[in-house]
Amino acid sequence: MAWRPLTAAELAVGCQKGVCLWTVDTNMHITRSATQAVFLKHPGHCPITSVQWNANGTWLATASISDTDMLLWDVDRQQNTPLRRVGPPCSLLKWSPDAANLFSATVGNVFRVWSANKKWTPERWTINCGVDEQIFASGASPKEALKIAELTKFNAGRREVGGEPQVLAWGGDGGHLAVMFKDTPEYPSYVCFQSKTQRNTDTGLTIGWSSGRIEYFPFGSM
Repeated sequence: MAWRPLTAAELAVGCQKGVCLWTVDTNMHITRSATQAVFLKHPGHCPITSVQWNANGTWLATASISDTDMLLWDVDRQQNTPLRRVGPPCSLLKWSPDAANLFSATVGNVFRVWSANKKWTPERWTINCGVDEQIFASGASPKEALKIAELTKFNAGRREVGGEPQVLAWGGDGGHLAVMFKDTPEYPSYVCFQSKTQRNTDTGLTIGWSSGRIEYFPFGSM
């Protein structure tokens, strides 16, 4: 599910047969839908496995584990534009902070980066087996994927941290990266960043732990 940016409380939820859109009335003591939910569906595009709004909420990207195409929805018009490709179905979508690029992972060893400035022309990358320096390869141009963090396990006081990453989350300004690991005694079930606004001048990370504890970590002027 994903909250629509620059709106009071509009929520997109991927479902078994499509995408449900709710507008939540935040003035009620018991949160509920203020209007009847809008349902977006497209033949063969279900169940929905990933929903992602772009930075200004004008486009909603959706992916289905049973469809090789992604869809870009103009939600207000309830119309979609398919991004077609050949290969395994898409499993995960992520927008770049400036909404100029859309990342799509697949259930295979291929991922793509789609450029809005090039009429959604994709750049295809593959994940190879081998040493770290040759993990990624792109046939479109002589680009190189660089390692930005060492995630090998190490002892930090009484705890061992690091290992195989499970989820990554960028801060809105691109200055912070949160990493969730698979092998931890108490693991984060969900992480997301709260971007800076006129009322909130700090970047904050919200963490939902497997124990049920919710933690808010402000970065301040870091």
